[in-house]
Amino acid sequence: MDSTIIVALIGAVATLLTYFLTKRKYNAEVSSKEIENMSSSFDLYKKMTNETITAQNEKIELLQRENSELKEQVNHLQLQIASLLDAICYDTTCKLRRANFPMNKEDK
Repeated sequence: MDSTIIVALIGAVATLLTYFLTKRKYNAEVSSKEIENMSSSFDLYKKMTNETITAQNEKIELLQRENSELKEQVNHLQLQIASLLDAICYDTTCKLRRANFPMNKEDK
């Protein structure tokens, strides 16, 4: 009977020792997996952020090009307006001017 108790105690001690060592190993593996998951999540977030920044930069460049083109068009139109204004008859005795644009009280 004494040998049965000793074997039972050795089995219990071995079971407890195995439990604690396995628990420690399991906790280390869980921590390692959590770190890997966080790292991959961070990499994914970083990639998405970089793609968003790249897309925004491309849109900004496109809008800047459009803005430059529109500025050139405005400048061109301003030059056309200036040349048209130069071509207008400024002479108040001009028949076309008097007919279309009364300037003086006499013209009304």
